[in-house]
This record gives sequence, structure tokens and C-alpha cells, in this order.
Amino acid sequence: MFVRVLTLCLLLVGTGAIAARNVTLTAHEASIIQELPYQEMLVGQQPTLTRAGFELTPVARFEVTGRVLGRLVYESDTVAELSPVDIAIGWGPMSDRRVLAQIEMSQGERFFYWQTARAPLPRTAIEQSSTNVHTIPATPEIERKLRMVQPDDVVHLAGVLVNAYRPTDGYRWTTSLVRDDTGDGACEIVYVTDIEIAPAQPRGTYVQHASAE
Repeated sequence: MFVRVLTLCLLLVGTGAIAARNVTLTAHEASIIQELPYQEMLVGQQPTLTRAGFELTPVARFEVTGRVLGRLVYESDTVAELSPVDIAIGWGPMSDRRVLAQIEMSQGERFFYWQTARAPLPRTAIEQSSTNVHTIPATPEIERKLRMVQPDDVVHLAGVLVNAYRPTDGYRWTTSLVRDDTGDGACEIVYVTDIEIAPAQPRGTYVQHASAE
């Protein structure tokens, strides 16, 4: 009997005023991406961004590096114009191909789903080491790159977590600020200001080298 679980749904956001760390992804023998997502709460009132009829309020700087578990393009849901691409990402044990080979994964309706006949990890480890990132591209070039991402690539996304509000109908979309929540409302909304993609390699995986600007 399969166990079906709705995992974290993260939406990453960032502004051009917040600089990303310098990151280079290189292929290595190690098979696991060790670095955890980085988050830094913003202090004081932040400038409101306007995108696709939404007002975006930045609340935290956010970066994540991980293996791509899935990518889904949305063309017609209520936030598709604002956030056209969801990218499911795994780090730690959820970046290990040996683990991923034992888990069936899919995306739909802005969620990331997984199921397995015999879990290779505790449920909490799977939930806390993967996420579905709802991306808001800062530029057309970043959107183009987001649409290019393929499963098993390794990506680094940088930006800011934002809360979104649409004045025309009062619709609100609120970002999560923790990594251990699940289900509806557990998504991080990210305005992406920087993306780097390291295509999948036949062997081994990746290490990131970062330095603060």
C-alpha cells in the first residue's frame, strides 16, 4: 500500500536591491548537497514591488541549492502570470540519487507530492529536505532560465521571500518562513533575482562555493 504525502510547498522571492552571494556549482564525487536553505529576516519597512497586478512585500532574504526533483510550468491558474514556474528541490538526503530512486514524485495544483512503498528515510527527513518552490522571476532572462531547468539538474536560487496581495480582488498569497511545515500554507513564495544551473552529470554531484559580497 502506497503512502501518499503532501510535502512542503516553498515559494522563493527576492529584490534586485538585495544582492545574492557569489556561487559556483561544480561537479564532485560527493553525491549529497549538504548546504541547507539560507534565510535572513529583513529589518524595517521594505519597498513594495509590483508584478502582474500584485503588490509584493519582501520579508526575508532566501537562497537554496539543491537537486531538481521536478519542474512544472503553469499557464492559467490564478497566479500563473505572477509565478509561471514551480521547481521542486531536494537537499541533504533528498539530493541523493540512491534515495530518490526509491520515491515516486509529482507536482500539480501548486503542490509537490511523493509516495513510496517502503520509505528509505523517515517521513520528517523527506519533508524537511525537499520543497516546491513557487518562483516569481525578477526579469525575462531569469524566467527563461527557470523554464529551462530539468529534473536532476542542480540549481542555486537566490532572492527574497515575499507576501503577495492583489488589490483588484483582495487575493492574498502568504509565504512560509520555516522549513518544517507541510500542507496548504507551507509554501515559500520567492521573487528570484539570481539563478545558476548545473546540468545533471552521469556520476557524482555538486558542491557550491559561496562568498558574501
